[in-house]
Amino acid sequence: MIQKRLRSVYQSETGSKCLFAYIFLYRFEEGLKTLGVLDAVKQHPDSFRSLFCHEPQRLTADMMDDLFTPRLAPKGSNRRRAEDAVIPLWRDYLQDAEGNLQILSSCL
Repeated sequence: MIQKRLRSVYQSETGSKCLFAYIFLYRFEEGLKTLGVLDAVKQHPDSFRSLFCHEPQRLTADMMDDLFTPRLAPKGSNRRRAEDAVIPLWRDYLQDAEGNLQILSSCL
């Protein structure tokens, strides 16, 4: 099954990248066959979907906050006082924007 698909891709596009993909997927298929996993995947595809397919998650304010780690100035400095004032504003913005996915996506 995979071999037929890869052969058609290889015939339509030439180059080492395509050959590498063919070899990689062929070896992956063979590996799944060794313990009978490939047969189980074919029989119960919905059970294995989460292992082989990415399912997008809704972007949340906490996820966005976790992406950023501020590098703060030393404590007691004027710059640090300004930074300490800005951080809660950033978190408030993320909480307000959480309902609007487009706003959070535009931050990335």
